[in-house]
Amino acid sequence: KTFNTSYMKHEGPWVKTKSLERLGMQDKVFEQAKEMKEEAMSVNQFKVLQEMYNDILASQGKFDEAIIEAAFIREFTTVAKSFRGTRNATVKMASIYQRSGDLERSQKYNKLAMGLIGEGKSRKEVAVININSGVNDFLMGKNKEAKEKLNQSFKTFEKYNQSENQQKQVQQSAPFVLFNLGLILYQEQNYTKAKEYFERGLKEEEPYNEPETVMFLLNLALCEKQLNNEKESK
Repeated sequence: KTFNTSYMKHEGPWVKTKSLERLGMQDKVFEQAKEMKEEAMSVNQFKVLQEMYNDILASQGKFDEAIIEAAFIREFTTVAKSFRGTRNATVKMASIYQRSGDLERSQKYNKLAMGLIGEGKSRKEVAVININSGVNDFLMGKNKEAKEKLNQSFKTFEKYNQSENQQKQVQQSAPFVLFNLGLILYQEQNYTKAKEYFERGLKEEEPYNEPETVMFLLNLALCEKQLNNEKESK
């Protein structure tokens, strides 16, 4: 067997970037991504690299720059006639606008993304968009609409949980949906029901030992306190 150095020269920086991402070394990923932006690579690698780059920008609070990068991916995929890519980039723009606090614009891109799904609507894709849109509704005080969309999404993810290839995404999304439903019910002073959702969400979250587990526990304690179970909340 021979070692193809030309292949390694082409693929090496890409492999290094993915390795840094898996290690959680976001600062180094950011620098590596910037260096690679002008390098030759496959269309798929280019899209993934751009998504990594604008995710880091958003996490740094550089929302304007992140939106520009996401808009670039959207135009790139539109020209390449990658309708799935365009839809995903549109969802990404909605998510970044949500994180920036521009909820109206976020909803606009959620609607655009929903329109890009087409007639053969994927239930999973609809569920993902409904999560973003439902959280926006909640933040804008539209609890009824938020509960309807989030409950719809959770029912979809429950069905997908039967499929192994969808299991990871379901397990990552379900706790987030349950947490937001719990927040809505807590705000509506339905503490018993809110507690049920936080408990279900904690059960889904625990295997991953995510920091979000702490938020579930804190909100469970608040529910217990409101239900006059002070002993259990200590």
